[in-house]
Amino acid sequence: MKRQDLCRHPDFEPMKLFQHLDRSGNGQVSISELYDYMSKNYLSPRMTDADDIIREYDGTQNNQLDFDEFCQLVLPSTNPNLRHMASSRRYSPYYRVSEPLPYEVIGLFTRLIEREMQLQRARSESKRQLSGCHEFA
Repeated sequence: MKRQDLCRHPDFEPMKLFQHLDRSGNGQVSISELYDYMSKNYLSPRMTDADDIIREYDGTQNNQLDFDEFCQLVLPSTNPNLRHMASSRRYSPYYRVSEPLPYEVIGLFTRLIEREMQLQRARSESKRQLSGCHEFA
């Protein structure tokens, strides 16, 4: 539901959020940029949390997310109508990274990232436990 909540918000524009995270302006969200966002929003991340999230959605395996990969993270895969609605919102060419995103959008995205972090941690723990079992080693 976190992705759907974010996409339903009328002020959510995927490109604005992507540019907000892409502090270097190189068209990619790096592990350190995601980690910095997570830290600034009080998620108490480990660097491995950001790394795991990036690797989950990084189709090009360059340890960064381009815009299309970022959309896989933030847009719902189970609701094509909502996905289309959010991805087709007009992006203003006058948007500047220095302009703040709406508080509600930041809050919704932060909850999404927090949930992703929890899922990745649970997955890592499951892998660790399974690696200790003789049947899965």
